Amino acid sequence: MPFLDTNFKPKVTIYKADQKTNIYYIIGFVILFGLTIPLSSKFTSNSWTLPLIFLLLFLVFNFVTSRLNEVWLDKPNSNLTLLYKNYVGVKRKLKYDLDKIEFTYKRQATSFRGGIKNICTIYYSGKKVTQLIPDNDDWSDDEIRSFVYGLLETGVKKKFVGYSLKDVET
Repeated sequence: MPFLDTNFKPKVTIYKADQKTNIYYIIGFVILFGLTIPLSSKFTSNSWTLPLIFLLLFLVFNFVTSRLNEVWLDKPNSNLTLLYKNYVGVKRKLKYDLDKIEFTYKRQATSFRGGIKNICTIYYSGKKVTQLIPDNDDWSDDEIRSFVYGLLETGVKKKFVGYSLKDVET
């Protein structure tokens, strides 16, 4: 019988955004907007140059636009990896040293009409890297909170940005 280690902790903790709305984007944006407008009779009545330009811009937009899908917290190697993915499926990884990472977890408004949300902002060497906002890029408030607790467990420092925004209780 093998020895079972009850103190085993995973080396890399992965925090993921909910990917349910990705299918809505594919159905709604790509099929309805990307195909019906260029193929409509008013758009193609003169020539095919406008639909081709539109489709080219549409494809470029989909390759350039990316969302933060996953955050990997690698405690043994002291790394924070941000995994961005666009709607086509191309991934981009950005890796940061945890020793130079700071974060804030504040209650703030996301827009003039928007409600107040718990927002986690990640800084690397004093420069803002990214923000995790509930409902943006399908991040839930619970997943962001668990990521903040993971940062606190690894000893990442909280950054002081002033008294104008209220800290979220952690």
